[in-house]
Amino acid sequence: MVRQLCDAGEDLGAFHEILALLRRELLPAAGADLERRALAEALLDEARRLCALAGERREARGRLTALRYGTDYALAAAGLAQSFAPGWLHEGGLAGLRALGIRRALVARYLERGIADPAIEVTASTLGLLARGEQWRARDLVRKTAAHCDGLCVSALYGDQGVYGFVLLELGLSRGYGYEALRAMISAAVEGQLLRQRLAELERRKR
Repeated sequence: MVRQLCDAGEDLGAFHEILALLRRELLPAAGADLERRALAEALLDEARRLCALAGERREARGRLTALRYGTDYALAAAGLAQSFAPGWLHEGGLAGLRALGIRRALVARYLERGIADPAIEVTASTLGLLARGEQWRARDLVRKTAAHCDGLCVSALYGDQGVYGFVLLELGLSRGYGYEALRAMISAAVEGQLLRQRLAELERRKR
């Protein structure tokens, strides 16, 4: 039972209380039989040792998982940070999210503002979802994407001119706060790409 709960990530603190209760109840029940009392003591000590080892194993596994998760986030962030390279997000950035458990993702930008269901354009998409450059109504695109995903997280993306568009992420993270971190990273990547485009436009004008 300890192993099963440890593997499930549950709190093992209750087992120590159970062992303390067993010690209080079992040892007096042994009476004057010293051999039986010694056996009960040995079994309880072994049970306590196993619980302690299971707790240590769970903590070590948690640290390893956190380290691996942090590494995966760092690699995803590095991919998204290549926002100054042409084809940045479409070709590689979103593909890096697979290591985090997100198989499908899409970035869209608004072509219209101030209306309930604006026209949007696909800026980037994981392979097999939608093609870059496709234009949809926002609600239709969300429905289309949702049909290919097992659950969907929709988050607004912000550029230097305000809301740029939104990102659609298939549910797959074991930690919910990760979606906000990804939204912030993708927003930063979008801003980097917009900055690159403005710099390129300024260079053209100078010529």
